[in-house]
This record gives sequence, C-alpha cells and structure tokens, in this order.
Amino acid sequence: MELDRLVAIRNITTKNKEGVLLFEEFDDDIKPIKVLDQVWISVTNVPYALRSFLPLWAVGSVVGATQKVDINHLRLTGEVRILVAVLDVNEIPTQADICVNRSIYRVYFKVEEV
Repeated sequence: MELDRLVAIRNITTKNKEGVLLFEEFDDDIKPIKVLDQVWISVTNVPYALRSFLPLWAVGSVVGATQKVDINHLRLTGEVRILVAVLDVNEIPTQADICVNRSIYRVYFKVEEV
C-alpha cells in the first residue's frame, strides 16, 4: 500500500532541495522484438524410422521452431502434421533432405493452415 502511494506521488524533493527521489513501478518483463507466425505443415515421404514424437519434432525444426506434433492425426490417417513457428510463411521450403543413420531421405513440406 505504501509503495503504491509512492508510485502515485512519483516525485519527492529532499528537505535540503539537493535531490529528487523518483518512484516508478519496476517492470522486469522483457518484450519480444517479434512474434512468430504459427503454421501447420503436412510432411510427406517421412520414413517410418522417424514416425514418432521426438524425431518428428526434429523434422519440424528444419522449417522453424516446432510447437506441436499431431500424433493423433498421424495414428488416425498416417499423415504427418507439425505446428511450427516461422519468421515468414512464404520462406518455408517445399522440401528438405533428412539423414537417418547413414541414409538420406527427401521429405516434402506443404503449408496447411496459418
């Protein structure tokens, strides 16, 4: 309560008029410089060795910052869907090469929903 009162007053001059005390509420929250767009992408040609949560999370990281992996959709339909956060939706690649053990596979990305 005292602190709220000092913040409301804001400035207090000292007795000798040598200085001014300034009271402000401290805000330690750092604001982001940009908020990324979230995009659902479908990924095709994914090898079965990668069709689990953590490997698919890594596949999403090829495009952007992975937010979610739709495992339920994968189990129901066999299609891979990943939610990624990206700087620019138009910069999402259409394909990428993924290495599994000693083999390289080409996977394809398609934007479903922004």
